[in-house]
Formats: sequence, structure tokens, C-alpha cells
Amino acid sequence: MDHYLRQASKADLVAYIGHEPSADWRPYLRDWAGYIVERDGKMVGVGCISEDDQGRLWAWVHTREALPAMLVHRGVVKVMGHLRRAGFDGVHCYRDEGIADSERWLRRLGFRPAPKITTARGKMVWKCDFLN
Repeated sequence: MDHYLRQASKADLVAYIGHEPSADWRPYLRDWAGYIVERDGKMVGVGCISEDDQGRLWAWVHTREALPAMLVHRGVVKVMGHLRRAGFDGVHCYRDEGIADSERWLRRLGFRPAPKITTARGKMVWKCDFLN
């Protein structure tokens, strides 16, 4: 019953969501990298970094069940470290208000609200700024 973290492929992403990404998501999936979390051979979570049309990196995560906090934390810290060392200026995300303690976790990982950034979705954007 252990969870296993591995690199995701496009086929994994399609299998996880059950269909090809919709047209409004395709621009964000030109360049992306991600991980799949498996348990008992089934995909139970996905986490990806993708680039928008303004060159900003976005992190997004979806889970089908509660995942071990340490697994998620280590995975995020590892990916953020790679991005920082590669010279990116930061990562953006939305906070999922349906996840208990999501604000506390975002803050622990270095994200802060970025009210000057607006999006078509009208949601608050959070940013982890690597330059400060």
C-alpha cells in the first residue's frame, strides 16, 4: 500500500483526467513536466509545472485521495529547487480552498499572495518568488 512517485508522460496525464486536455488548457501544456503518484498500480495524484503564454511557470496538483504529507512536501521542494537552480524567477499557483491547511502549506513552501497578477479565471494568484 505504499505510494510511488514517478515522472509523468502525456499519456499518463490523459489517462488521469480521462480525456485529452480541453482547448483552453492546451496552451499551458506545450511545455510541461510532472509527476504521477501511484498506489497499488493506480494513479492517485498528479503534479505538474507548466508555462503560460507570458512565460510564467504555474504549479498545479490534483489528488484522488489523501497523500502522505512528507511525500508531497519532498516532491515539491525537490522540483522547486531544480527550477531555482535552472534560473527561473518563480512559480505561480492558485490555492485550492477545498484542501484543509492549503494556505499554511503554500506559505511554508514560500508562496505569497500576488494581488497584482490577474487572470481570466478571477482567482487569487500565489507566487513563490525565487529572486527574493
